[in-house]
Amino acid sequence: MCEMGGTDAMMHTYRCYLLNAHGHIAGVEVIECRDDRIAQRRAEQILDARPAFSGIEVWESGRRVHVKMSSDAITHHSSRQPRQGARK
Repeated sequence: MCEMGGTDAMMHTYRCYLLNAHGHIAGVEVIECRDDRIAQRRAEQILDARPAFSGIEVWESGRRVHVKMSSDAITHHSSRQPRQGARK
């Protein structure tokens, strides 16, 4: 659970999708936070505590709030060559 600024602060539900080195969803955590900024900070704490994952996406309903990929995962994706016969 995220910190609250006051007892009457409205909480929002966020889904934190933990990503593997290929950028695919490999786990999920649901958190409740007061706002996007706090959800982003909490998601980064979750990712830091789970080094087996390479990134995290934070969503509130159908809205993507935040994405963070490790530098290793970014290097892996940018160095991939297109498959033979792949469309451009």
